[in-house]
Amino acid sequence: MTTVLRRLILVMTLTTYLHPSRAQETSEFALTAPASIDERLYLDINGVPQHVMIRGADRANPVLLFVHGGPGAAASLYAWKYFTRAGWERHFTVVHWDQQGAGKTFARAGNQIDPSLTLERIAQDGVLVAEALARRLGKPKLVLLGTSWGTAVGVQMVKARPDLFHAYVGTGHLVNAPEDEAVAYRQVLAKAQRAQNSTALQDLQRSGAPPYSTAAAFRTQRKWAAFFERLPAIDIRQEVASTPGTVPADLTIWWSGFLASDVHFRGKELRGPAMTLDLRTWGRKFAVPVFFIQGTDDDITPLSQVQQYFQWIEAPRKELLTIEGAGHNALLSNAETFRTLLEAHVEPLAK
Repeated sequence: MTTVLRRLILVMTLTTYLHPSRAQETSEFALTAPASIDERLYLDINGVPQHVMIRGADRANPVLLFVHGGPGAAASLYAWKYFTRAGWERHFTVVHWDQQGAGKTFARAGNQIDPSLTLERIAQDGVLVAEALARRLGKPKLVLLGTSWGTAVGVQMVKARPDLFHAYVGTGHLVNAPEDEAVAYRQVLAKAQRAQNSTALQDLQRSGAPPYSTAAAFRTQRKWAAFFERLPAIDIRQEVASTPGTVPADLTIWWSGFLASDVHFRGKELRGPAMTLDLRTWGRKFAVPVFFIQGTDDDITPLSQVQQYFQWIEAPRKELLTIEGAGHNALLSNAETFRTLLEAHVEPLAK
C-alpha cells in the first residue's frame, strides 16, 4: 500500500471517529420498528464465509440485492449516506453483499484473494447468496441491482437463474470494456477541451488513448472523469465509514480489498478480465424484465454504449431510464432520484 493511501486512511479514520455528528448519524441509521430488519452476518457460500448486511423498515417489502462495483468496492461501509438517507430502506429490504475480494469477506479470508478466483465464480457465489436470502427472508424472488463491475456479475446471475429474480436493474453499465474505455476517453478529452482546462488536456494527451500501456494512464482518465462528473460535495468521513457498527480497521480493510481486487481482475498489464469483458458474448436474451438507469454524463461506462446494448438485448420487458447530468455514480450522486425510479418502474413488479 502506498504512503498516499496510508495517509488517506488515517485522515478518514480520524475525521470519522472524532467527529461530533456521529451520534446523530447513528440515530438516523437506526431501524427500530417491530417489522424492521437490521442484520449483519456471514453466509457459508461454497465453504467461503461471505458477509451480508440486511436492512429494511418492513420485512414485507421486496428484497433488493445490491451487487457492488469495483472490482472489490464493497458498498456496505457507506450505506447510511446513500441508501438509508435517501429512503431506499422504506421501500425495499436492501442487502449489501461483500463479494470475494471485498470488504469483510476479504478480511475474513485473511486479506487474501484466491488466485483462481474468476468473475464466473463470483457470479456463482451471487446465485447462492440469492438462494440463501430467499430462504432466510421468506421471499421466492428478489430484485437484483448491479453497478459498474457489478453489472457483469449481475447479468451472469440473472442469466443463470432467472427464476430467482423479479427483475434485473443495471447502472453504470458495462458493455464491451475496450470499446467503453475508448469512448470514455474521447468524452473526457472533449470536456477538457470545452472547459479549456490545460492541465487536464496535458495529462490526457500525455497518457494517450486506450488501450492503456500503464496503470498510470488508466488512472489519469479516471481522475479527470471524476473531476468533470457533477458530484455534490463529499464529506470523506461519511463517504467510506458512515455506517454505524464499523470500526477504524474497516477503512484499511476496504482499501486493501479494493486494491487487491483491482490488480487481480485488471492485471498489472491491464489485460485482465475486467479490461476485456464483452457482455454481448453472453447472448442477447434475458428471461426477466431488464431496467437500465444511466447517468447521461457517464465518462466510464458511456450512455451511448448502453443505448446500443439496450437496443440489442431481448427481454420480456426492458426500459432505459436516464438521470440528466449524472455521471457513472448516478446511484450515489442522485440517490433519491434513483430510488423514485425504482419505486415507479421496478417495485410494482416485485409486489
